[in-house]
Amino acid sequence: MIKAVITAVLAASGVLILYLFVNINLFTIDISKRISNSLQNGLRNELPRDNEIILFNTGTLGIDDIKKQLDTLLSFSPSNLGINLCHLTERERQLINPKRGLVICDCGTGSNDRSSIFINEDNSVTHFMTNSSQLFEIRLSQGWLDLVERKNDVERINFREPKSYLEMELKNADGFDPEFIQGKTVLVGYLGDQIAEDITYYNQTHITPRNPEYGQQYISPDMYELEISANIISMIRGREFVNEVPRPIRILIMFLFAICTATICSLVKTRWIILNVMLYLVAFSVFLLTSGLLIVHAFDSGYFLELDELPLILIITIISVSLPTFRTAKA
Repeated sequence: MIKAVITAVLAASGVLILYLFVNINLFTIDISKRISNSLQNGLRNELPRDNEIILFNTGTLGIDDIKKQLDTLLSFSPSNLGINLCHLTERERQLINPKRGLVICDCGTGSNDRSSIFINEDNSVTHFMTNSSQLFEIRLSQGWLDLVERKNDVERINFREPKSYLEMELKNADGFDPEFIQGKTVLVGYLGDQIAEDITYYNQTHITPRNPEYGQQYISPDMYELEISANIISMIRGREFVNEVPRPIRILIMFLFAICTATICSLVKTRWIILNVMLYLVAFSVFLLTSGLLIVHAFDSGYFLELDELPLILIITIISVSLPTFRTAKA
């Protein structure tokens, strides 16, 4: 028994060290990673629609038409109006005059008034920055004190399902009932332009965990920046934060899985090799399923738990513990 525990600890330690240098892909049996990637795609309890935020698409409108419609929206007395016109040129954006109630997203990467969205090298977005109260989404959410209390430099975005916000065309803004806009948060920006029946021109789009192919290579973006901003604002206002499980706790959990696996495999022995292999496969499957349920339950409870290294840890643990059994059976 003690030997099995030592084997499990060594196997887990070796894999954890290996993952520091190489991100190993186990494809179909990489269950833990696939579940983590799919958490926001049907494996969790969905967040409700946010009817307090309305998105307006600028589409192909020129800057003069945009300015006119912004004045119309401001006359409807929204609680606040945020605009992200980073799809336009800097010269065009400078024609927007700051007004009371208007929150403008600065497109400069070093500006304090820029978007808080953190874009990874592969164009994916999973987190937003919280290092300034002047960041676009934080100003609109009015939740700076909640973020200060959490003391995190970045926060994981708790995405709502697609179409959780009412999306309208900015060109039709002057035809709306003012009471429909009054008291709501209005976001104006680019949300695509249908240039032909089956063709959409994409700009300002990123890959999010809501993408059905998230975690794979060479996938198309699925969400516009304005939609991501809305998700961040909703999350802060609703205090729907996702707490990242600290690395020491993650490592402890994987060590416990490895030790339990080694213990069971060392106890469940027969003199038939095929039966032993089947029992080990059952143990592997049960522990993987258990880890998946743990990941989903943790996310529903407000915690993001990554156990990407676990499948390989279990495989090496089972092989290490079972080798003496196979040698004995052969003898």
